[in-house]
Amino acid sequence: AVRTRMSGLVIFVFIFGVYIAECASKAPLPNFVVLLADDMGYGDVGSFGHPTIRTPQLDLMASQGMRLTQWYSAFPACSPSRAALLTGRLPIRTGVNCVLTCPSVGGIASNETMIPKVLKHRGYASAAVGKWHLGQQAKYLPTRFGFDSYYGIPYSADMGGFLDNPCDENDVWCCAPLPLYHNETIVQQPVYLPDLEPNHAQYAVDFITRNQNRPFFLYVAFAHTHVSKPGPWEQWSSPEFEGTSARGKYGDAMEEMDWCVGEILNTLRTLNLDENTLVLFTSDNGPWLFQQENGGSAGLFRNGKGTTWEGGLRMPGIAWWPGTIPPMQVSHSVVSTMDLFPTIAALAGAEVPRDRVIDGRDISDVLLKNAGSPHDYLFFYNAAFDVPGLGFNPVFAMRWGAYKAHFVTSDEFFANLTVHDPPLLFNVDMDPSEQYPLDPRGHLAIIDTFRAALNEHNHDMVPAPDACGLGSNFTLSPCCNPDTGCICGQVNDAAVHASHNGFATH
Repeated sequence: AVRTRMSGLVIFVFIFGVYIAECASKAPLPNFVVLLADDMGYGDVGSFGHPTIRTPQLDLMASQGMRLTQWYSAFPACSPSRAALLTGRLPIRTGVNCVLTCPSVGGIASNETMIPKVLKHRGYASAAVGKWHLGQQAKYLPTRFGFDSYYGIPYSADMGGFLDNPCDENDVWCCAPLPLYHNETIVQQPVYLPDLEPNHAQYAVDFITRNQNRPFFLYVAFAHTHVSKPGPWEQWSSPEFEGTSARGKYGDAMEEMDWCVGEILNTLRTLNLDENTLVLFTSDNGPWLFQQENGGSAGLFRNGKGTTWEGGLRMPGIAWWPGTIPPMQVSHSVVSTMDLFPTIAALAGAEVPRDRVIDGRDISDVLLKNAGSPHDYLFFYNAAFDVPGLGFNPVFAMRWGAYKAHFVTSDEFFANLTVHDPPLLFNVDMDPSEQYPLDPRGHLAIIDTFRAALNEHNHDMVPAPDACGLGSNFTLSPCCNPDTGCICGQVNDAAVHASHNGFATH
């Protein structure tokens, strides 16, 4: 009788275990929202120390989740950093080594695998919203890389003209009216800037609402806080935010972006999706200091966009997942934008490609357990040209533990380009502003470790063909209709023209 009761108990435990496993397997897959600012510095968010810019939504995200204080971009400029985020790979592996422009022939290679493609096998819906900047031709747009839909501009806001401030059609940096795409169709050209970010937010909200009953991946790459078209460069925002920030036009743009973040988060809360959605916020690269008051702040870090100093690479990072990431968390672990690809794949139970090198690492434990960094080294590139003595597109800097080694340094636009041998060495935990280089004579073992890792990295590196080396072709500039001078979709051309007078036009 005892044996019979024990056998029954064993069967019950087995059946109960199978039931629990089946329930676990049917648990809803998490949603993912990646929010990316443009040219925003580490010091521009209230919770990261800005004294006058008001970012209540981002600050709430940080207080309810995790601030990541050692989050690195993979590259200090727009196109390469975005390629790295979406593929988990160093830009040198994808061929996107420089900033693509409106008539660029090249773009990200068709054989690159992006986040939505690996998630599609798990039943995810996906959308890309905002600035793309990985090639303006149809074959380079998001819908060719796994995204179900796209709504946004194909490159930076300063690479397109407006009705009252047209581009020079022979200028590679600004050669056509700034287009707004829906999927692969231009729906407005030039885009009406005051509506751009609110429309991005609305498209994101609509996407979440439509897909509330299935897992989704939403990538929102804001146009803020990049400046608008030169002549001169300026910031812009919608009328509701214009002139409202003590920080001026840059602050207006920051505060409008923060409002957009709030619209997305509030939608998740309203639909009861917040506890099943991981939201990540960061910037593509550091602030464009050349723009002075129209650019951002790197806070205590040195230099900004276009350099491999900390100000060009170290970004504010925020992770929000109510009920999963505890509130008021602060991580000092070194992470990279490239980590998003393998991390999202792991949390979704998706497979990352095994036929290529993935430079990012799964940082699930960093986010969920506040664990240490999974990285041994981070490698930073910055130049799609020959550097004297080092060749084409060499590693400029490396991070290892508390230390950072600079093999090449420069200021913005590669001014004061300097090759360092031995490398310029800093302890960036002790000296985050990189003001006090360490004496190499007292740190020979550390320098040797950097050199050995660099030699191994260079030996194994197989660069992709350089997309920027393909040059420009002005016939490839986006144009909705050549017969109308590439002007389409204007609600009221005169009103659009008037609204831009004395206003940021980029």
